[in-house]
Amino acid sequence: MFKFILCALLLVISFNGVFAQRGNLKKSLGSGVWGVRPKYYTLKDLRIHKAKKAKQLSKIKKWRTLSGRSLAVDPAVPLRASVLPSYIMDINTLFSEKELQIINNSWYFDEVKLPPSANVSPEERYLIARNNQVNMLEKLVWRARLDYFKKNSFEIARNLDVNIHYGSINYLDYIPQDVKVLYLGETHYSTKIQKEIVNVLEQVSSLHPKKEIYLLTEFFSDCYVLQPGRWLPKWLSKVYGASVWKKAHELKMNIVGVENQPLVNSLCKETFHTKFAERMDGTARRNEAWAHVVRSLMKKHPNALFIVYAGGSHVDASYYRNLPALIGEEKSFIIDFDLPDMKPVFKPLFNYMSIPGSIYQSFAKNKNSKLITFLLDEKYKKWIGFDLSVTVHMVPGEMPKGLKHEK
Repeated sequence: MFKFILCALLLVISFNGVFAQRGNLKKSLGSGVWGVRPKYYTLKDLRIHKAKKAKQLSKIKKWRTLSGRSLAVDPAVPLRASVLPSYIMDINTLFSEKELQIINNSWYFDEVKLPPSANVSPEERYLIARNNQVNMLEKLVWRARLDYFKKNSFEIARNLDVNIHYGSINYLDYIPQDVKVLYLGETHYSTKIQKEIVNVLEQVSSLHPKKEIYLLTEFFSDCYVLQPGRWLPKWLSKVYGASVWKKAHELKMNIVGVENQPLVNSLCKETFHTKFAERMDGTARRNEAWAHVVRSLMKKHPNALFIVYAGGSHVDASYYRNLPALIGEEKSFIIDFDLPDMKPVFKPLFNYMSIPGSIYQSFAKNKNSKLITFLLDEKYKKWIGFDLSVTVHMVPGEMPKGLKHEK
């Protein structure tokens, strides 16, 4: 009997509470200028709403994994499906006008801008949001890096040997004999740079005639391997870098592709002329996939020498999630091949290091010369980005229009 009375009392209290809440809600809605009426879902509506939400989440989850291979996800970066973050933060206020000019001229900090009315897929919205948030976080990191760089610029400059070279470069004067991974970063579509790549391969091969050498490159899929002794396919002489592949084959090197093609296909969808595979986050994701291939081969062939040939933004030690940092081999050496006009675009920190005017003018006047910058102290590699930089002259007309932001 007591239990029955207690239940009845609780029922009355809760009943009055519900009506009191509804009364307060009605009163507040009536007095407010911007009243919001509560929306009541039927059981059918709730099921449809939950199904749509689950389908959207499932689609985004599926997008993060392609062909059974998990995409690179940095745990420090919040993942959102929307274009705009839930907070407003103007990172640009952290930089001076001069610093902002350097940032805006640099490919490194390019953002993806999307009109609010744009009709894009959830996958593309996810890529845009993630790339821009990675970009924003990297600017925060770069603020601290820039302060250190400016504070220590005199000491860093003292550890840079800058000179002009005429004729063929003896790269063995710079490359350590016990190097395990040699990184060759290029500005694409330069015939002069590819000639230098061929020279490096010849010299390194002569230094290690009996050592197994792997030439790992972004220009082939990770399912492609050309071993020494195999015949050279005819199509290989017609693709990008043909002179490099021919020389590597002559030198009996293993030619191995590292590109994760399903990932590239997913990132190369263009939205308002934007290729995500070439943006900061897309480059980082591809680097993760490449590093996995390189580390696997290094584990299987511990005594081999590995040469990684790719675009400069992949191997530059000052870049976000760069290959040398991801692979983690201490006995490594980075050679960066570039063109004079590309330095402001791809080397934002390097803009604070002024090459002596007399040296640069002498280099500019003689098209057969090369500008060499050699880093004497390895501890500054993550600030400069390379151990050795070789700047060659650009052949007139060899650089296609619109290639400014490709490397």
